[in-house]
Amino acid sequence: MNTPRSSARYLSCTKYVASITLPSAYRNREPLYDGISEAWFDDEDVIRNTADSPPRRAATADDAKFVDMSKAGSIITDEINQKEGTPGTGAVKMFSLLTRKPGNEGSNLPDTLANASRPASRENPASAPVRAMPRAATLI
Repeated sequence: MNTPRSSARYLSCTKYVASITLPSAYRNREPLYDGISEAWFDDEDVIRNTADSPPRRAATADDAKFVDMSKAGSIITDEINQKEGTPGTGAVKMFSLLTRKPGNEGSNLPDTLANASRPASRENPASAPVRAMPRAATLI
């Protein structure tokens, strides 16, 4: 997975995080992915305006040295923060990759995710309020 010493130096991002899969967390199967990289940008225009730039091409070439690019992909997202908190020392992160079920293409996934957490939020006052995502994630 990318490290700040590699692709991040090429990108016009404000924050870059590489998360590496923990093999010890998988007893009965192989993980689907070896890791993820997250890049935060000021807005969608920065992503679009730099998509075919020499720095982005350099980052992609760097990634291709150790990433199977035929299995790599990206999505642009807004976060739906469903619970605030500060992870403790030694905390780990779990990502779930979500795809609509066939036949639900017209559903509003952001609203569905936001509404799904509301009952739990009412039961647990410590949960942060949920905000609906203003637009759906876009594949790039």
